[in-house]
Amino acid sequence: MSDPSLSWSNDKNWIQTNSGGQFYPLDPRLEDINILDIVEGISKECRYNGQTNGFYSVAEHCVILSRLVPERLAKAALLHDASEGYISDICRPVKTKPEMAEYVLAEARLQNTLYHYFRITHTAEDWKLLETLDSEMIHIEAPQVFKTLNPAWKLRPPKFDVKIQMLEWRDAKAAYMQRFNELLT
Repeated sequence: MSDPSLSWSNDKNWIQTNSGGQFYPLDPRLEDINILDIVEGISKECRYNGQTNGFYSVAEHCVILSRLVPERLAKAALLHDASEGYISDICRPVKTKPEMAEYVLAEARLQNTLYHYFRITHTAEDWKLLETLDSEMIHIEAPQVFKTLNPAWKLRPPKFDVKIQMLEWRDAKAAYMQRFNELLT
């Protein structure tokens, strides 16, 4: 039998954030959004499900992408994975399954709420360009972050010459916040 004094709430649709707040990932509220909570999560989340030759954070990935896109998309690129700060990510082979449709919708709703909060707007054409450049990151990242590359990747030489630093999470967090302050303040 569980001890009722140990339960955190009858309303279990929220998560505890590092700043001490409650965040409702399935019903995001603008007043609960905190960039420090977002960056806390994405600086500790490893790309490629952690199957890399070292730690490579989502935060570092976002900073790099924000420097590769046209300036008008830099803010959107920096925040394009912000939802992962609250709900993490699921690898693409699982996320694209029909059974994951509700998760994908919840993630999109959360991401759109975050874009709204940070006053980020872009056209459908801009969004397509951002998605294309985000996909280009695989050609930059994979050769640098995997010990052994599987030939099924079918990688081509990257269009950009970028050195992945594989920053420790605290350094990735600092780099993200520096870029955030450059772009959004």
